[in-house]
Amino acid sequence: MEPFEIELLQVLYTVHPQENGSFKIYQGANLLGEIEPVINDDLSIQWVTADLMASDFVNRLGGLIEEKEM
Repeated sequence: MEPFEIELLQVLYTVHPQENGSFKIYQGANLLGEIEPVINDDLSIQWVTADLMASDFVNRLGGLIEEKEM
């Protein structure tokens, strides 16, 4: 998959989809972290990361990724 851009709070992020279903998030040339969707029992999607990123920020980025992917 090709990288694409999303905008959150007037900041542009570049998203690099990975083969394993996760997404690497860049702000300019800086890698902010890697996020991935987890499907809950009620079929809702929660976005998680092992990196130092706030969960609210990760979920907002994930929601924008979902919109782009549809």
